[in-house]
Amino acid sequence: MKIHIKNFRSIESLDLELAPVTVLYGHNGTGKSSALYAPLTLKNIVIDPNRRLQEFFNYGFASLGAFGEIVFDHDRSREVELSVSIETHATQSLMGSAVVEYKIACAADESGVFQLNIVADDMEDGCALQASFPYNRYNSANLENIGAGEIWWNGVGIAIDEAKASEGCNALDAAARETIMDAIDLPANELRKVDFVPLRRGFLQPSYSLGAVSPMAATENEMTSLIANERYLEYAISDHMERILNRDFRIRNRIGSKTF
Repeated sequence: MKIHIKNFRSIESLDLELAPVTVLYGHNGTGKSSALYAPLTLKNIVIDPNRRLQEFFNYGFASLGAFGEIVFDHDRSREVELSVSIETHATQSLMGSAVVEYKIACAADESGVFQLNIVADDMEDGCALQASFPYNRYNSANLENIGAGEIWWNGVGIAIDEAKASEGCNALDAAARETIMDAIDLPANELRKVDFVPLRRGFLQPSYSLGAVSPMAATENEMTSLIANERYLEYAISDHMERILNRDFRIRNRIGSKTF
C-alpha cells in the first residue's frame, strides 16, 4: 500500500510505502502525525462523504480545524491531495495485476473531487472515475474493456448495472465482474479498517480502578477498565504480547476492592 500526501499540514509532498510494520521517527514538526492523519481523513470520507469538508479532519480524539489550518504553509491558494493506492495481483483480480488508487483533492472553497484511478495489465488505457463534493451526484463509467459492463460509482462505493452487464455474458463473466468489483473496492475497504491508538492508552500507573468507558476509549483509565471488564481482551493481549515481546500480560484484582 502506498499513501500520497500533498499540501497537508507540514507535508508539502510525500509518497509513503507501507510495509506490514512501518516505523515513523523524527523530530517534532517533521510530519509524523500528518502522515498518520492522512489515512484517517480518507477513512472519514469513505465512511460518510455527505459532510462538510472540515468534518473530514475531525477524528473524535482531535480536530485539525478548517481548510486554512490544515493546508501547507496556510496557503489557501493550494489544493490538498490525499490518496492511497493498492496493487492487486493476478490471483486477486481477473484483470491481472492492477494498481487501484483512491484519491481526494480539495480547495479552500470546500469544493473538490473524489477520484478512483485504475491501471491494469489487461487495459490498454487506465480508467478514472470521478465524483465531486459537496456530495451531490453519482457518476458512471464504462469498463467493458475489462469485461465489467457499466460501473456506477458514488465517490466511495461501487455498483454495477446487471442488466447491461449480463448482455452476452456467461457465468464465468459474471464471476469475473464480481472479482473486478472487489479489486476496485479494495482501497475503500482497506481504509474502513484504519484505526488509531491514542498515545494516552499506555499503561503507566501501578494500579487502576474501574471507570466509565466512552466509545473512543481514548484514555489510559478507559482502556484499562475496558480490558478488566472483558476478559477475552486480556487473553488476546497476552497472546500477542508473548508473540511480539516474549512477555505475559495479566490483570490481578486486589481482594476486597475494585482496584487492579
